[in-house]
Amino acid sequence: MTQETRSREFTSEPTGWSVVHTRGQGVHELACLLAIGEPVAVRGDIEPACVEARAELLVRRNVTTGTLIKQAAPLNLDLSGVRSVAGAIGTGPHSTFVAELAAHVSTILEVPGRLVAASEGDDRDPMARAALDRFDDIAKGLERHFIRVSSVADLVDSIPPDALLILGAPGGSWVKRQFFGPGRRIAAAAPAGAIIVADAPKRAFQSVASAQPFGPQLLIADALRLINSPAVPVADDGVLVGIVRLTALTAAAPEAAIATVMEQPVSIRWDDPISTADQACRDLDGASVPVVGPDGRMIGVVCP
Repeated sequence: MTQETRSREFTSEPTGWSVVHTRGQGVHELACLLAIGEPVAVRGDIEPACVEARAELLVRRNVTTGTLIKQAAPLNLDLSGVRSVAGAIGTGPHSTFVAELAAHVSTILEVPGRLVAASEGDDRDPMARAALDRFDDIAKGLERHFIRVSSVADLVDSIPPDALLILGAPGGSWVKRQFFGPGRRIAAAAPAGAIIVADAPKRAFQSVASAQPFGPQLLIADALRLINSPAVPVADDGVLVGIVRLTALTAAAPEAAIATVMEQPVSIRWDDPISTADQACRDLDGASVPVVGPDGRMIGVVCP
């Protein structure tokens, strides 16, 4: 086993997430560690609770991929025994969140932290080293370790005593197969336990802001006095029915109703990734994009 280490100066401090949690051993303890303020306990359907709380992170007993928001699950967690934090990263979809969580936990617990990338051969070395460099802006206070290993046991052996291991959920990488196949028992034996995480894109409901849509019968003269954006949603009894642009208002007769100049509605769903609003925002000349809730009614706007 070979190992390289690099250090970074800590220059920023993570702040945590809006957290909801279910029941399970170590779940509430982990939720409190990761939350901004008090985490919210979920006793029924998880998805509606996430939306109501505008949650960014769900802490539960086991993670599942492809879900609404980020997830974290404790495995044999012993926070009282944590003396350092190690985040195992690679090229998988959850590594960014692993790095964010490792930086946060090491800061909150005031213990040293590191990111570890493992490679099982020469052909994998460049990818492992590149993975370490991806997170300079996310986890500046963590050391970087590159490890050449022959088994996942080597990776665990490289972790300092009393270390908490943070690892992405099962995936296609060699490290993930080792940990979540026959090697799961090794992950469970990490010195101070482990946190298994799954990343997810930021959703529209997490960033939605209140809005005052125009009614379709509002006079254009009145709309011109009220408008403060290149485009404004038009809603009838809470249902999005159109979009009206400032350019259309200024070119129309003041005594006409907005319904005569509004366009077809532009919107994104409440559970769409926030990134889907980018093109819609450009189409609306930089105006905020309406967000439609589960019942089809407008719940607010987002500005990517």
